[in-house]
Amino acid sequence: MKSVKTRYTYHCMPMHLHAGHEPDRTRTQPGASMESHIYRASQLGMRYIRITDHDVRMGRKRCPADDFDFSRGMRQYKDASGGELGWETEGSPVISFDGTGMRLSASSASEEWECSGVYFISSGKRHTVSLLADVVLHLGLDFAPAADTRLLLDVQLSQRPPEMTPAHLIYAFGDWQTDDPHSIVIPVTPSADGRYALNVSADAPVEKVGGKDNVFDTLRVVLATRRGAQAHVRLDSLHIEHPYGFDEVLCRQRALARTIGQRYGIETFVTSEISGAGHHKNCFSSCVPCIDYEACGYKITQVEAAAHVKRHGGIFAYNHPFVKTETETMTPAQVSEIVARYASEFIASRLWGAVLMEVGFPVGRYGFTIGHYLQLWDLMSLAGVFITGYGDSDAHSSGARGWFTGNNFASWTAADADIPFPVPEEVFNDSLQAGRLYMGDPVFLQGAVEFSAGSGEPMGAVIPIKAGDNAPRSMTLRVQEAKPGWRMRIVVDGEEAASMVLDGEKVPDLTYSFEVSPTRVVSFARAELYSAEGRCIMVTNPIYLVKTDEYAGELPEARLYTEE
Repeated sequence: MKSVKTRYTYHCMPMHLHAGHEPDRTRTQPGASMESHIYRASQLGMRYIRITDHDVRMGRKRCPADDFDFSRGMRQYKDASGGELGWETEGSPVISFDGTGMRLSASSASEEWECSGVYFISSGKRHTVSLLADVVLHLGLDFAPAADTRLLLDVQLSQRPPEMTPAHLIYAFGDWQTDDPHSIVIPVTPSADGRYALNVSADAPVEKVGGKDNVFDTLRVVLATRRGAQAHVRLDSLHIEHPYGFDEVLCRQRALARTIGQRYGIETFVTSEISGAGHHKNCFSSCVPCIDYEACGYKITQVEAAAHVKRHGGIFAYNHPFVKTETETMTPAQVSEIVARYASEFIASRLWGAVLMEVGFPVGRYGFTIGHYLQLWDLMSLAGVFITGYGDSDAHSSGARGWFTGNNFASWTAADADIPFPVPEEVFNDSLQAGRLYMGDPVFLQGAVEFSAGSGEPMGAVIPIKAGDNAPRSMTLRVQEAKPGWRMRIVVDGEEAASMVLDGEKVPDLTYSFEVSPTRVVSFARAELYSAEGRCIMVTNPIYLVKTDEYAGELPEARLYTEE
């Protein structure tokens, strides 16, 4: 059992970010780069972030979208699920198909350049891939340059700071200029055989577009015309080559993140979100290799994925526990019944060995409010499932929403106060195991938060007591730089035990003490803060009092503290 003598400093970090392999879910909005997330973290004064891209996107996908069959017109379908692969139009091109290729035509009477063309799409953006996989685009096209016509092969990449606009590589047939700060023009000499290999990964300079810290997001084939000119281009092949994948790409991503982070003074931990084996799980351990889905035939169960993490000495989080549900048409009692069913399943499985669970979604997710996520967590806590709750944005882009508004929670994780920067990943992971973490909105929370029991046991602690010992235990919440109008809420055994709106006498440094009488086999207490507008801005992990004589489960060694 642990001593309570250790002094902790809590370090703020976002815990669930996508970049490097993961574009936005929409067809036209680019995703974040690692640098764009790191830049946002620096704006908020953070020193640490975690990036956890979907592991299934790090290698060759089960239903890849690497080629297009031009014999099928604008669309083709790659798998039994009807996965879409094809082209969308921009402007007003004239499009025709001859069985083996696609012909685009465009014209303009304007004195200024006007652009028309198509861009490549696929369901779930299955065609996208990190430049760390060494991406080369192979095209077959026929274009004859002429006066007042241009052909542009515009490769759209990821968001670049500070503008958060996408980077572009513009392969241009004919002279072309751009004022975009994150775009470069690469002149192309027409090929005699009409075959072209665009080495996107090699052609992306670090200085302007971020190098390999990008995702190939889409290819736009654009005809630019003016002054009555007519332009034509015929495409007969498109192939996306990317020889590297899975653990090779993940290791490359870690090395690149370290280099970028050093420029900003931010330590970046890169692991992965296990998303091809049952429910999504964030692996927060660099010691765990990426699952090679291709090698296992894309058949791996949730239990096998959990065993993979454990076998390599890692920990994982159970992500966004609810699935999307039309809760708007339900009564509060019906929604609570759904939450209880989830809790029953999670208790029975002990959450498949997860150490953490996502609960901190301040504006809710999948039709459930943050209150429902906290209710789920409380039911599990009462049953003696000691799971570390944390908050996150699950951000796929670096826009303001997800960093400054919306579900923008970060997690403050403990490290011994005397450990200098940078704190090693293993130290933080020890605290994740022990529940020494509070979650909150980094825009609101500027000072430190501490929640402890009477002898100094920190949040997350399990304090063993004897059956029949119902003597009250004192607990204390301390919040630096609290603001008038904030509401403090204390939850004991899943019920509100105290609520108070802060006034001038209780800020800027709030100290609030209360007592918990352990009348259950497992009793617990945690604290919450809400803004004056009612937004949840902080939730601590609980402190547990467990009657070991009556508790039938195994107590987690990482959480055990003796009373002094």
